[in-house]
Amino acid sequence: MDLQRGRRSFARYVMGEWLPNHRMETNTRQSYTGMIERYLLPEFGPMRMAEILPSHVRNFLSHLSGEGRSAGTVQRCRTVLSSIFTTALNDRVVFVHPCAAGGR
Repeated sequence: MDLQRGRRSFARYVMGEWLPNHRMETNTRQSYTGMIERYLLPEFGPMRMAEILPSHVRNFLSHLSGEGRSAGTVQRCRTVLSSIFTTALNDRVVFVHPCAAGGR
């Protein structure tokens, strides 16, 4: 793991590295950007990448459900988070994938 990269905030990593370099269709990019800006940045934005744990993700998703967000919205948030952390794990920015079963 690159400790310096893991210390970057979620917002900085996602907006500065992941989103600009992640290959996806135009409509998918628009949808992901909306989910990131509306739901993920307010929740995880200031947190360091390496500090986001499975418990944070579970609490966030439970909170969304508790607020009455649709199951589709909750699942899309989880999908986007999982994609972000899959890339971060592959790039050795983090050593725990907080969206994967068992945290890996």
